[in-house]
Amino acid sequence: KEREKLAKKHGLSEKTLRNRIGDLKKYGIIGDSQKDVFIEDLFSSKNENDVIDLRAVFLILKSRKWTIISLSGFVTIMGIAYALLAVPLFLSTTSMYPVGETGTSSSILGSNLEGIAETFGIKGLSPMPTYNIPDIVNSRRLKKDIILLNWKTKTYPDSSNLIQFWEINKPKWFTSQNWLKHFLPENPYPPDPQDKFLENAIKKLNEMIFVDEEISGLIVVSVLMEDPGLAADIANYIAFFVRGFISNEQNKEEVKNKEFINKQMLSA
Repeated sequence: KEREKLAKKHGLSEKTLRNRIGDLKKYGIIGDSQKDVFIEDLFSSKNENDVIDLRAVFLILKSRKWTIISLSGFVTIMGIAYALLAVPLFLSTTSMYPVGETGTSSSILGSNLEGIAETFGIKGLSPMPTYNIPDIVNSRRLKKDIILLNWKTKTYPDSSNLIQFWEINKPKWFTSQNWLKHFLPENPYPPDPQDKFLENAIKKLNEMIFVDEEISGLIVVSVLMEDPGLAADIANYIAFFVRGFISNEQNKEEVKNKEFINKQMLSA
């Protein structure tokens, strides 16, 4: 507002006056210190085509060089410290194609039995259901098995479960939860410590298993672990579990259909 008043008083445009003030600040004619000059100068030293003067940008960087150096040094030190102190994680992946409806000759409900069923007027048998592999991988049943199974690692060559591997069952010298227990009434139904360890391990495992569905239909399961062998073993176990689960469910469904056909044949 003050600049508009001053420009009107001297018959200038506000933009022209702003540029003149920027020039005066740039050459140190006005302004208490150079720190107060160059930020305003970046926007006030534009030419007629509204293009920022590169010299003004250079002066700004020069005036803030120690700030830039200190911030860059701090970020660099933090990055080096993280690289040295952070626990490295190893990635292992396994790929699977989704299972659709089964109608092959290897099925119990092959083409011959289906033809016999249709001869006796039996139609509308339920097809094999499709199975969502991401749901199986993210199931609690699978993750519980992974945590409670014994795995051989470099830290535990004689094998250990993931609760021991992650040291979840080791008491911590201080936690906010334990501190608050001294001020709260005692729980008459305390939970089983093993159940708490299992829940904490499942939460951690959720952050280390990822499922991606490709456009082609390929499903990629990625496992991150502190031990490379452990990551590969868990990825292979997931593939084995999914394959076995789907096979068992399909067999159960086929047995039900076979029993249904036999009953209808006897009735006919």
